[in-house]
Amino acid sequence: MILGELNNNLKTIIMIKKTRKYLSIVISILLVILISLTIKIFIFEIYDIKSSSMEYTLLEGDKILVNKLVYGPKVPSSIEEIPWLNLFCPQHAKHKQNLYRRINGLSKVQNGDIVVFLHPYNNAKGILIKRCIGLPGDTIEVRNGKIFINNYIFNDSKYINPLPAVDSNLINIHIPDKHTFLNEVNQSWTNDNFGPIIIPFEGMSINFTLENIRMYKKAIGFSENNIIKEHNGKIYLEGIETTKYTFLKNFYFMIGDNRNISIDSRDWGFVPEENLIGKASIILFSNNKDGVNIGRFFKFIN
Repeated sequence: MILGELNNNLKTIIMIKKTRKYLSIVISILLVILISLTIKIFIFEIYDIKSSSMEYTLLEGDKILVNKLVYGPKVPSSIEEIPWLNLFCPQHAKHKQNLYRRINGLSKVQNGDIVVFLHPYNNAKGILIKRCIGLPGDTIEVRNGKIFINNYIFNDSKYINPLPAVDSNLINIHIPDKHTFLNEVNQSWTNDNFGPIIIPFEGMSINFTLENIRMYKKAIGFSENNIIKEHNGKIYLEGIETTKYTFLKNFYFMIGDNRNISIDSRDWGFVPEENLIGKASIILFSNNKDGVNIGRFFKFIN
């Protein structure tokens, strides 16, 4: 009888040890996942450049580190905004407007920064990377290909690619010329000659005109979630005739360094602040169809 009790106790001890071992493994795996998610959401993320809109600065095949601490990471407001877990999110829920919150960053976006962000008017079209040339409240104008910000020329000669290439963002998209933002605002505007354009900022008020409604309609309607219509020369907001509007958000104007082929703010308009993901900081390495580019290991991005 004593021997039987000893055997039972021994089996119990072995089972407890096995349970602790498996529990320890599960906890370790969950901890690794939690740490990985925390880093991916709040600190940095790695992206692959799949097109040539940012040549010469970024080449197709570059693997870049995007720093989220610079502008401050967004706080997920639903499961659809959490990497990996969003795979279990129903498709119909992935395009809802969610509460926007961002932790204070180390600095604000500066003109000339290379910014990674979600497509401003169709998140399903993916993540884009461009250079910022217009901050909230800035007035931008392009004259004969030269960029002017608040009437001062923006020195971009060290960035732009004078050679033609093939398209330009992380996810290739195509928007017919007749539907570009510039063409919708003013049919005489071209990619090399347009403006002036005032970039909307939180608290900015405008008196509606038939001209500026074309410029700001997308930002007011899609990004700020309003129903805005123009009918018989009058502007209607949520079905009510109105002559004024005050913006609720900050916006930016982005452009690709490979300007002749880049699809950017000239095509789809302003980028809302909530779409910003982070600042492109370092090229970790570069690998394309020709092999590894040894000269692009741990190269800081300007």
